[in-house]
Amino acid sequence: MNTKAPLISVVMPVYNAEKFLRIAIDSILNQTFKDFEFIILNDGSTDSSLEIIRSYHDSRIKLIHNEVNMGYCAKLNEGLEAASGKYIARMDNDDISLAQRFERQVAFLESNEEFGLCCCNAAVIDDNGILINSKMFPKDEAPLEWQMLWTNPVAHPTVMYRKELVDKHQLVYDNDMYPADDYDLWCKMGAITRLYRLDDVLFKYRVLGGSAYHSNFQKAVDKSNQISEIYLRTFTGNTNIPWYHFEIVRFSFSGKANFENFNIKQIKIWTSKLSDILNKKYNWTKAELNLVRINNYRRYISLIKRTGLPFHQKMVLFLKHIPLDILFSTFLIRAGFRK
Repeated sequence: MNTKAPLISVVMPVYNAEKFLRIAIDSILNQTFKDFEFIILNDGSTDSSLEIIRSYHDSRIKLIHNEVNMGYCAKLNEGLEAASGKYIARMDNDDISLAQRFERQVAFLESNEEFGLCCCNAAVIDDNGILINSKMFPKDEAPLEWQMLWTNPVAHPTVMYRKELVDKHQLVYDNDMYPADDYDLWCKMGAITRLYRLDDVLFKYRVLGGSAYHSNFQKAVDKSNQISEIYLRTFTGNTNIPWYHFEIVRFSFSGKANFENFNIKQIKIWTSKLSDILNKKYNWTKAELNLVRINNYRRYISLIKRTGLPFHQKMVLFLKHIPLDILFSTFLIRAGFRK
């Protein structure tokens, strides 16, 4: 007899994760939304991870075990292949999904067909579970399709996305883009669908010094710049991309960039052109367009502050290029008067 497919397929690779694994598994099994399968992919762990997984007796858990370590992207793609749900939800083996995460994400995707991916905001915790940051992303940010031109605005294990997109467009995690493979996938999705982040904190994201991203930081920055260019060209075609676009991307990921020959006027013209191109594709609302404008001016402020110009020249740039309403808005947000 055919059994009904679950609405969600949760995909979680595991490798030597005994320290936090039980907390991660429990956070999924304790979701208020119950209609899911939990695909746990044990990737040749040499610690007690496999024993921990096998200690659970929940029919929703689907264990895929291999003796030899295949690598992160390979296991993720194996999970996508095994998934039978309408939605793919990601989870990492050291994080915590808060109880209403799935319920809230499913509700959004079921009500908004034009969006192919829904992530959520996250609190940041350390190795001991101590809160580092109560919110990973600020409120009132520009559309994710816009932000991805400059940075990765999506925390990988917080996502839920439509399986039909994966199947129709043959989307995979590209090992050649590791450790920025998630950013690569979001950019590929952003070229074919809309992406959204719930502002509510529905996740606890654990920052560990030995994570793949932090251990390969410079490689991640270089790959991210490469991915950003590919994503950008899906909208602009063969348009010449100015050098400073890539410096801004590098700055967004690493906080470092080459600001010789810095020209705020040129950057304003370029970003205005890009916003027009993306708006034609996504038909952003008035509110979204205004958030793009604010996002741009905040970027200008950040860049101006970090130039090597004397203070009085920086002030001239501020007064010449940054509208008072943007400065006031930025001040209110940083001062904590706006949430």
